[in-house]
Amino acid sequence: MKKIINIILLIFVLITAVFVSAAMGQTKVQVLTKTLDGHEKWTKGMKLEINGENAVIHCEAHPGNSITYEIEIIAKHADKERAENDLKKMKWISGRQGKTLFMRNYIELAAGDARPESSLKVIWHIKIPESCPLTINNYFGEITIENTNSTINIISEFASIELINTKGEIMVESKFGDISGKLMDGRIEIKSTRSNIHLEKAAGIIIIDAMLAQINLEDFTRLEVLNLEAEKSEISINTGNKFRYLLDLENTDFEKPAWMIYDPPDKNESIRKVNFIELPDRPIIQIKQSIGTLEIN
Repeated sequence: MKKIINIILLIFVLITAVFVSAAMGQTKVQVLTKTLDGHEKWTKGMKLEINGENAVIHCEAHPGNSITYEIEIIAKHADKERAENDLKKMKWISGRQGKTLFMRNYIELAAGDARPESSLKVIWHIKIPESCPLTINNYFGEITIENTNSTINIISEFASIELINTKGEIMVESKFGDISGKLMDGRIEIKSTRSNIHLEKAAGIIIIDAMLAQINLEDFTRLEVLNLEAEKSEISINTGNKFRYLLDLENTDFEKPAWMIYDPPDKNESIRKVNFIELPDRPIIQIKQSIGTLEIN
């Protein structure tokens, strides 16, 4: 009898869950959008600085001497009035200081105001001259940059980063946001914490300092130097037998490929050298890894 009662109770709980889920699925979400757009004249030596929060930032180069922008501020909530009130709390401003154009979105609360209950997001569509220096700070969201040839400086948390066909001096610092790059060229410096890194067809000087990351590097073109320092990470490098290597590995699982033959070690030298004798003029890949795995193909 007790078993039958338990079965009946279980069926009742399952039916209740189904009805609750269906009712929740029928809740209509109100989506309100405010759009801002404009442009600013750009002259050589002028740079753009973007500060985002809950922002999806798309930035690409275009011909001409202007910085154009379209900003969408979006609020989502089941209650339309609540969405309207919260939409007003997300602000967007721009201004100039010297040769820097600033743009920023942020949540503004008056005295006694509660934090927004709506889901708020700001979508940026920015077009800049190819050589315009760019700084982006973003907290929660996404960053995409395409077709630039300038200085790029990114600092972000909880934001994914994608760089496509970017050239110049590129500095990225990311926490809890994956980084991907394709056709990057120049001096590329990446510092990541709990952020995975995937670079494809990168060229120039590459410096990576990573902690708790999955790092995938492949198909280098015109690589000058790769200096990779990682801790508690998984590293995969697909390069073939084209470079010299300096390997300083501690508590790292590494099964060297068949083509890799260590050069005779120097006296009292813990770093293993590869191809310094056989390929003396090739670029150097230097890897310092503490705890983790390393795969080279």
